[in-house]
Amino acid sequence: ARQMAYKRKLEEEYRLAEERRNSWKISKYSGYQFSLREEEEWDYRGEFDTEEDKERELDVLKQKQKEEEEKKERIYQKEKEKLLKKRREYIARAAKFSELKKKRLDEKKMIDKSNKILEDKDFWAELEKILKENEIALQDLENYKRIIEIEEMEEKTDPLWCWRPHSAWGIL
Repeated sequence: ARQMAYKRKLEEEYRLAEERRNSWKISKYSGYQFSLREEEEWDYRGEFDTEEDKERELDVLKQKQKEEEEKKERIYQKEKEKLLKKRREYIARAAKFSELKKKRLDEKKMIDKSNKILEDKDFWAELEKILKENEIALQDLENYKRIIEIEEMEEKTDPLWCWRPHSAWGIL
């Protein structure tokens, strides 16, 4: 059993070594990629072949960065517009709310004022005073009506009444 395990271990190590040999590797120092092939041929590629390639690659990177910045700017502007729109809506709602609140407070003040007047004893005293004055005025009108009726009766019964001075003239 030990020999079989040892044999499997050796086979696994050999397989891993073969995979490493056949794969591309990047050198730490040169920046070139190379691979070992089965034929033991060296194949290498540099990261940049020429200065033009380096410049082209830098231009592509700059263009991508510029596009990303423009995209971010567009997104920022859209978000800004949304926030401004929401802010305007909020201000309009807040103004409407404050107006409604003010109306409710005014109505509440009017109701409280009317309740206070009704509950106030001076109001009831003034109301009683007005009622008494109205009763006195009504009694005076009834007395005047009786006097007029009496004089009309006398006028009908006494033909010389119109030549005689009477109490009604003092009133006129």
